[in-house]
Order: sequence, then C-alpha cells, then structure tokens
Amino acid sequence: MPMSASIKTRCSIKKAKASTHSLLDCHRKSGRLHRRCGFSAGRLDEAVKYTKTRLANGKPISDMQGIRFELADLHAKIEACRWLTYRTAMLHEVDDSSFQTEAAACKLFVQPVVTDVISTALRLHGAYGYTTDFKIERLYRAQPGNVVISVSLEINKAIVGASLVK
Repeated sequence: MPMSASIKTRCSIKKAKASTHSLLDCHRKSGRLHRRCGFSAGRLDEAVKYTKTRLANGKPISDMQGIRFELADLHAKIEACRWLTYRTAMLHEVDDSSFQTEAAACKLFVQPVVTDVISTALRLHGAYGYTTDFKIERLYRAQPGNVVISVSLEINKAIVGASLVK
C-alpha cells in the first residue's frame, strides 16, 4: 500500500507541475496581449476622464458627438482585443492545434489597435497630452517600448499566412 500511495503522489505532483508549466507557458505567450489590452483600457479611461473635464464653449467636450464617436470606437476595439485574447488563451488551455496560428493572428490585431488607442487618446487631449501634467504623456512614451518588445508583425503574418495556405 505505501508503494502505490507513493506512485500516486508522484503522478499527482507530475500532473501539477505539467499544468503549472502549461499555465506559465500560456501566460508567457498571451500575457503580453492581456497587458496590452489593459494598457489600452487605461488609456481610454484617461481620455474619458479628460473629455469630461475639458470645457469648450462652457460644456464638456464629452458632450460633442464626434468625441463620443471616437470614444465608442476605442471601446469597441479594446473589447474586440480583449475577447480575441481570451479566445487565444482558451485555445492554449485546451491544447488546440491551431493555437500558434491564432496567437499570431491575435498579435496582428492587438498591436495596431493599441497604437491606435494611444494616438487617439493623445489626440483627444490635444496639446495638453504632451505635457507631463497628464498621465497620457507617460503612457504615450511607454508605447514604443511595447512595440519593440513584441515579435515583429511580419513574423506573425508569415505564421498566419503559412497556416492558411497549408
């Protein structure tokens, strides 16, 4: 009996290590995408907060339809990134064979959206966005580092394209 208990313990430890490794691997591969979605949401929050406080003609600029359209577009893009990232993480969790392709496609979609969100948020701040008085300036300066850290979009395009023509 002690022998089988020992074997069961070793097997459960191996399973725990394997699942932990899988979880860490998933975090490494899709963690950056999750962070980028979070950064984008933070940039949108900063833009919303600013547009509510910035006055033009005695009214907040958030009351202007064009500003609301911009904010709505950013929100939709961020939610699309978030759900695409969740889907990619789920594919990794179930060990789907298309995970690598879908992760590359997700990166192709998320990175340009993050860049668009920061530039739109900065544009909504106007010239104030470039001053250190607002958080958006620091977030804008951090953006190039995120692009450099990520894998080249051309590599991801090659991965997706190769899987499509297989």
